[in-house]
Amino acid sequence: MTERETLTLSRLAPVFEAHAVPEADRRLVYRVLDALMEEDCSHATAAECVRHGVLSGDVYEEVLASWNAGHRGIRTWFRQARCYEQVAPTAKGRSLLRDLAEVNPDWQDRSSA
Repeated sequence: MTERETLTLSRLAPVFEAHAVPEADRRLVYRVLDALMEEDCSHATAAECVRHGVLSGDVYEEVLASWNAGHRGIRTWFRQARCYEQVAPTAKGRSLLRDLAEVNPDWQDRSSA
């Protein structure tokens, strides 16, 4: 983990705690959400991405594989989208993403989320 990620995760820790994200899952959940915010270029603003963004299934699987993680630990936060080739945050995941985006400047690129 880079120094920047360490600082980001420490800044986001209170949000993770408020949403009851287990400490063991926080880095993986953050990585998937970060991939969603970076990957989903179809929305013009960060706020739209927070509300409607989805992640390609391939990218999601790559993130899980890079962590040697299965789906079980993060099903609370992500689900398969209507299009089976995509993954979307669950309602809890969207709420978490919205709150994280409020304090993560990397995700406030084009508008306030």
